[in-house]
Amino acid sequence: MNAWSLSKIFTKVTAQEFKKAAENLKTSMEEACGEEMLLSYELYSEPWIVTVAQQDGINSKIANDNVRKIFARITDPKELTDELWEKARYARACVTRLESATQAGPVSATVEAKGLRPKQMTFYVDPEELSGLAETSSKLQFRSWLKGSGYEANHIFIPVFSQRI
Repeated sequence: MNAWSLSKIFTKVTAQEFKKAAENLKTSMEEACGEEMLLSYELYSEPWIVTVAQQDGINSKIANDNVRKIFARITDPKELTDELWEKARYARACVTRLESATQAGPVSATVEAKGLRPKQMTFYVDPEELSGLAETSSKLQFRSWLKGSGYEANHIFIPVFSQRI
């Protein structure tokens, strides 16, 4: 997986900027894969949480909690209004293969906004080999924004804690 981020200096990311970044990511992934892709948006009432913990029940609890935080799933960008954007505390746009795709292997691309860093969008592309065009294109599209490694994500990350005392 490859990750990178783009940040504004003074103002928060707007719904229009987020939609523009998501559409650009979709177009770049379609070009890289040579097939049509699906773009969907998810708006959350609270920030999204991720962990790499392998302890029983933790991953499924966090996944279930994340699903409960979703208050809007949108496939038409026109439905992502400024009012919905203001209501959201975290937003994700996901690019995936169509269910009818004949190509083998998983492909996904995500851009996230709001959450812990409201002036930043963080991008993720998997597999990494497909990320070059998407990364270059997004950085050109938002060329005046600060560029980052993607390490500073918008979601909440809970690291693995040792059970030892």
